Amino acid sequence: MEPVNTREVAEFLGRCPPFDVLPEDELTAVAESGELRTYVAGENILVEDAEPAVHLYVVLEGAVELVHQEEVVDVLEPGECFGHPSLLTGMAPAFTVRAHGGCVCYVIPSEQALIVLRSAVGARYVAMTLRERLTRTGHTVHALPQLPRCGSRS
Repeated sequence: MEPVNTREVAEFLGRCPPFDVLPEDELTAVAESGELRTYVAGENILVEDAEPAVHLYVVLEGAVELVHQEEVVDVLEPGECFGHPSLLTGMAPAFTVRAHGGCVCYVIPSEQALIVLRSAVGARYVAMTLRERLTRTGHTVHALPQLPRCGSRS
């Protein structure tokens, strides 16, 4: 855990959805609630089908990979969030999220994250990111070579 410069974090988050439309006092509350975490290359942050997320993560530096069944389906860069589907549902993550190179994330506790994600803007953000990730996952799956199935005559 690294010390947080609340003003710098608030300025950064204020440029990124869904935080970019928050009133200043709410943005400050989010910035004051979290902590910085550094991850090394290849380190798993969330694990597919494991424990549910208890934080909302925002990539500050570097990047993270979304991995589904050992295939990288997306790379998230600074300003992008992850962990919200698992946090909102209480279900296991649908993807493993691992550091792509090293990365620094701002980690927001569930209580504060849920205030943001349950708002109309937060709900729209969640819906849009889920749609984008499902589409990218579909493109990745369709790009994989077709393998003969058991019992097929290829």
